[in-house]
Amino acid sequence: MQRLILFLLFASFAFAQAYRDNRGFAANALRNDDDNFAEVQLPFPVNFGGRVYNSVFISNNGNLSFGTITTVLDGRANFVPRGIRNINFPMIAPFYADIDTSNSSAVTYGADRVDNRVAFGVNWPGVGRFDRKNDRLNTFQVVLVERADTGTGNFDIEFNYSSINWDTGDDTVLGTAPASAGFTNGLGGDNGQLFEFPGSLTTGAFLDDGPFALRTQSRNSGVAGRLRFEVRNGLAADTSLVIDPSRTRLDCPNVTIFARGSGYRVDAFVTPNFVRSLTENGEARTITNFVALPAADGTPNTYDFQVTYRSTPQIDPAGNPFPLSQVRLNVSLAAFGNRPEFTASDTKNVRNCALSTSCGTIPTTALVGFQFNGRASASGGIAPYTFSAANIPPGTVFAANGTLSGAVNAPGDYSFVVTARDASSPVQSASTTCRMSVTGQASPVTGACNTPPATAGAPYTGSINASGGRSPYSFRIFEGALPPGLALNETSGAITGTVAATAAGAYPFSVSISDSAQGRTSVACSITVNTVVVNPPQISSFAPAAVTAGSAAFTLRVSGNSFSSASRFVWNGFELTTTFVSATALDVAVPANLLAAEGTAQVLVRNSASLSSAAAAYEVYAVLSGLAINPSELRATGEDTAVTLSGNGFWPGMMVALAGANLSVRRISANQAEFVVPGARLAAPGTLTFTVTNPDGRSTTVSANVVPALTLGPSLTIENPNVITDQNAVTVRLAQAPGRELRGTLRIAFSPAADGEPNNGDTDFPRFNGANNRLLTFAIAANATEFRAAIDQGSVAGTGSVSLETLTADGVTVLAGAPPVQAFTIARSAPFLLPGSVAVVRTANGIAVEALAISSVRNLTSGTVSFTLASGVQAGSSLSFPVENLAAQGAAWFGSAAGRNAGGAFRISIPFTFEGDFANLQGVSLTLSNSVGASATVTGGRR
Repeated sequence: MQRLILFLLFASFAFAQAYRDNRGFAANALRNDDDNFAEVQLPFPVNFGGRVYNSVFISNNGNLSFGTITTVLDGRANFVPRGIRNINFPMIAPFYADIDTSNSSAVTYGADRVDNRVAFGVNWPGVGRFDRKNDRLNTFQVVLVERADTGTGNFDIEFNYSSINWDTGDDTVLGTAPASAGFTNGLGGDNGQLFEFPGSLTTGAFLDDGPFALRTQSRNSGVAGRLRFEVRNGLAADTSLVIDPSRTRLDCPNVTIFARGSGYRVDAFVTPNFVRSLTENGEARTITNFVALPAADGTPNTYDFQVTYRSTPQIDPAGNPFPLSQVRLNVSLAAFGNRPEFTASDTKNVRNCALSTSCGTIPTTALVGFQFNGRASASGGIAPYTFSAANIPPGTVFAANGTLSGAVNAPGDYSFVVTARDASSPVQSASTTCRMSVTGQASPVTGACNTPPATAGAPYTGSINASGGRSPYSFRIFEGALPPGLALNETSGAITGTVAATAAGAYPFSVSISDSAQGRTSVACSITVNTVVVNPPQISSFAPAAVTAGSAAFTLRVSGNSFSSASRFVWNGFELTTTFVSATALDVAVPANLLAAEGTAQVLVRNSASLSSAAAAYEVYAVLSGLAINPSELRATGEDTAVTLSGNGFWPGMMVALAGANLSVRRISANQAEFVVPGARLAAPGTLTFTVTNPDGRSTTVSANVVPALTLGPSLTIENPNVITDQNAVTVRLAQAPGRELRGTLRIAFSPAADGEPNNGDTDFPRFNGANNRLLTFAIAANATEFRAAIDQGSVAGTGSVSLETLTADGVTVLAGAPPVQAFTIARSAPFLLPGSVAVVRTANGIAVEALAISSVRNLTSGTVSFTLASGVQAGSSLSFPVENLAAQGAAWFGSAAGRNAGGAFRISIPFTFEGDFANLQGVSLTLSNSVGASATVTGGRR
C-alpha cells in the first residue's frame, strides 16, 4: 500500500522490572535535543479533569500536558521544574526536570497493549541533563492504559522507574530547580485535583539512594518502581503513603516513624478519622500514639503522620539483634456518604531498639603505673544497662556501670571484651572488643623556657614549661635572678609582674623542676629587658581636611600618634592654642586672621624642643566659583563622554552630581577636574545641569547643552515583491554611509491564502534567515550604505508586508519621517518539485519513489509515477501508476505539527511492491497536482 512516510526510529535498552519494554512504546521518537516537544494523537480518548482529550503534548523535559504546553525563549518547552500544585493546566509528570538528550538516548513513544488493553507509553530511556551532560543517566516511563470497560474516557496512569541518578540540570543564567513529579488536572479550587510526590523540588530526594527514591516506591502494583493511579470520570484515585526513614526517632522501647500521605480527601469542616495499622518484620505491633496534621506546605489533601509503636527487634542465631526492622504502615480513611474509601501503605527498613555497645571513653593507650579511668557506653534497648568485661589489663578493675579504672602494672597490648545487658524482657545483650596498648616506664621529666623579651616599666608574662614524668610539677630558681619586679610561681611555672623602669640588659637564671615521682631536671633561661624608645609625634589627618578662605575661627582636630600633654600645634612657625585629647588626637584653636586669604600653611606637632613631627600642608582654598565645562556642547551619541571642569576652589574629595547621581571625578588641581557624562544621559538633545560640591558643604552648578548626533531617512525595497522565492531579498538602503554602526529591526506581517484552514499562525509566513519570529534585528556598518537579508521558506500562498520598525545609533533613534513599508505576494500555484530531488530507491519490501516539493496552497489532489527501464528490458505491463490516497495523505501531513512547521514544503515517499533486478529500472518521472493545477514533470534516476 502506498503511503506518505515521515520517519521511524528504533532503540533497545535493558530495564528493571517496573519499566515496560513494549516495542510499540518505542515506535516513534523526539529528536535528540534540548527542550523540544511534540503534539501527538492518542490511540484512545482520555477524560482528565472532566474534559476529553484526543492528543497530548510530549515534553522532552519529563512530562505530558493536555490542551496546551508552556514554552519559553524561542518556543522551547519550559525547562525549570515547577511544583505540581502550582501548575494551572492538565499535566502528568513522571519526572519534571531539565532533560537534555543531545548526547544521550532520545525520548520515544507509541501505542501497544498492557494486560490485553490498548495503551500509550512514553519512554525516557537513559536520558542526560542540561547542558549536554551524559555522565549520569535516568530511565523512567509513563504509560496510559485504556479502561473504557469502566466508562468512556476512563484510563489508568502508570509511573515506571528503573534508575534515577540526577535531579538538577546545570543552568546558571535562567535558574535551576530539582525535579518534581506527580499529576494535576489544573482546575484548582473545589474542582482541582493533584498528586505531588513527596520529595518534589528537594535536592537528592528522588535519587536511587535518596529518602524518597522513586525506584523503591510502589502503588497498586506490587512491583518496586511502579505506581498506578486509576482515573475514573475525570478524577484520579491518588492516595499514597511514603515513610521517611531518615527522621526515625528512638525512645526505646518505643520507636516513632514519620510519613506523608497524599490524596486523603475529606468533606469541609469534617475531622478525618484515620484507621491505621503497623507491622514490624511481618508481626503486628501496637501503635501507642498517632498524630495526623495537614501538610505544613499547604499541599491539598495531604497529611503528615507521626506514628509511635513498641519495637521488638529480630535476633540472629548468635543472639544479636538486627539494627534495622522492616516496617509496613497502612493508613485508611473510611468511606463516608458518597465519598469512597481512601487507603495507602508503604514498607521501609527503619532503625529499631536493638541494643549496641562501644568502648566509649576507655583509653586505647596507657603508661605503666599511671592512673586512668574510662567508661564503656551503650544505646538502644531499654535502660538501665549493666556491663561486664573479661580479661581486662592487670592492675585495673571494671565496674558494673562500665567504668574501667586503675594503673596497669605491666606493659603489653591488651584485648578484652565488654558486654552490655539492658532491662528488656527477654534481656538483650551486645558485646564489643576494646584494645589498649600499654608502654613501659614513663618518660623522664623535661623543661623548656618561654621567656620573651621584656620592656622596662611594662607588664610581663612568661613561663617555665614542664612535660613527661608524673604531674604535678614544682619549680624553683637555684642560680641567677629574674629582672626586678618579676616573680616565678613555683606551682604553675608562670613568670609575671611589671619590670622595673630602671631595669635593662640580660638576666640569666636556672630553674629546677621536680615531678610527683621524685623525677628532677633543670633548665637554663634568660630574659632580656629593653629600654623604652620615645617616638616623635606623627600627623595622619585633619578634620576638617581644609577650609575656605574667609571662614570664621574654628577648632581643628589633628589625628596621629605619640601625642602628649606637652604637644603644641605650629602653623607657619606660630604655636596655636592646643588641647591634648589623647595620644592619637589634639584639638587646635585656629583664629580667623589665619584664614583671610587662600594658600597653603606648613604645620607640625612639637612635643619638645628636640622632638617634632614632620611638616604637613594644610590648605585654605578659594571660594568655589567660576565654573566652565569643555566642550561647551555635548552630542546626543548615547556614549560615555569625558569633559573638563575649570574654576576656583576645588577641594580634594570634591563631588560632581547629575540629576542626583554622583559621577566619577578626578581632581587635577584646585582649578581643574575631569569627569565622565554617562551615555544614558546623552540619549537625546536637551540641557544637563551639574552640581559641584566641596567637602565643606558649599556647592554651585554649571550647565551644558546636548545637541543631536545623527538623523537618517532610509528606503526599503523587496526584490520581485509579487512572487517570493528562496532567492529574493529585502534591502534597507541609506543615501550615504552613516559614519557609525546602525542597529534596527524589521517586522514582517503576513495573511495566508492557502487551503486547509484554520490559519496556522507564525509558521505560515516567509521568515528571514536565522530568525524564527516576525521581528528581525539587523546592523549596518559605519562605512556601509545598506542591509540586505534573504527571505527563505516562502512556501505558503498569501500577502504580506515588511516594515522598518526601528533604526538607532548607539541606542539613540536616527529614523526621520514615517517608517518605510513594502508589500509582497506569494502566489497560489501548482506544486513545485525541487530539481534533483526525484529518485527511485530500494527498500526492504520493494522500491519507493521519493521527492521534495512545495505546494503553496497546502493541499494535494493527485499524482502520476512513470518508470523507465534499462536498455533491452521489456515491460510486462504499463509503467505509469497513479499515486493512491494522495489527497488524504497530503491533508494528514499539512495538518500535523511537523507539517505546520514546514509551511508548504513536504517530502513524499511512494512505496511499490517490486520483484526482480533493481538494476533493470533506469529512472522515474513524477507529476503532482493540487487545487490550482499540475506541476511540471520532473525526472530522476536510481539512488
